[in-house]
Amino acid sequence: MWCYCYKEQICDFSFPSWPIQRCPLEQVKNLSENTFEYKEKDLCPFIPYDDMPVDDLHLRIRISHKLFNQVVTWSIDQKTEDDLCKELRRIGVSFKIWEEKGDDKLNIKVKKWSQPNGDDLRTVIHKMRLANVHSDQRTAVIRMLRALQ
Repeated sequence: MWCYCYKEQICDFSFPSWPIQRCPLEQVKNLSENTFEYKEKDLCPFIPYDDMPVDDLHLRIRISHKLFNQVVTWSIDQKTEDDLCKELRRIGVSFKIWEEKGDDKLNIKVKKWSQPNGDDLRTVIHKMRLANVHSDQRTAVIRMLRALQ
């Protein structure tokens, strides 16, 4: 499924809803004008769009990757990257975090990380213990220490 959304708008949640509509004539027009970054025509244009099932597997993988990235971002924000790496090593998942120069002109360093493959992602979902990475007790202690400063 797709909607009328440009790449820059993917994470813009200010829109109440995206219109998910399409018809073969619109697709031909969008392909010829190269709008919305269409690359290929539909494989089965004779099947009505309303009858196409949602690809459950890839939808789950996409959501799982988003959740994993949230955990990594949270870990970076909480300064627990070492704990995250240790936990992923414990469950046998290869993972690295590194810094690169940002794309802006300020040359601010940006943290990047490796993405798990499908099998590793399944392992993360089933075996990772978030408490080993993000402990509420640890966060409370850190807050108390910062308050003393």
